Amino acid sequence: MNSTTAHRTGGVLLVAALLTPLITGCDLLGQEGQCSAGEFPVYATSNPNGGDCVKNGQRIPPGFAAYPEGRVPKYVGDKYDRWPLAKDYPWKDEVDPRLRK
Repeated sequence: MNSTTAHRTGGVLLVAALLTPLITGCDLLGQEGQCSAGEFPVYATSNPNGGDCVKNGQRIPPGFAAYPEGRVPKYVGDKYDRWPLAKDYPWKDEVDPRLRK
């Protein structure tokens, strides 16, 4: 492989690495993001397995709620990727009391 071919190959690999998060929704370490850029995650208030992403600036739809401030999951499976209405939610005192039953 000559230096021109090596330079092109390196450039192609760099572009591929930079585009991967945009195409797959994962970061360079393979972590899947909760939402795409320009969105934030919300959880279903009636279903522990329900969630959605809402575009920044949009209202949260009925039946969903925002995660407590500072406890918003960024990646699938991170420490904040839990249902805030669960009895064992570690930060339940930070959840809107009107949502707790």
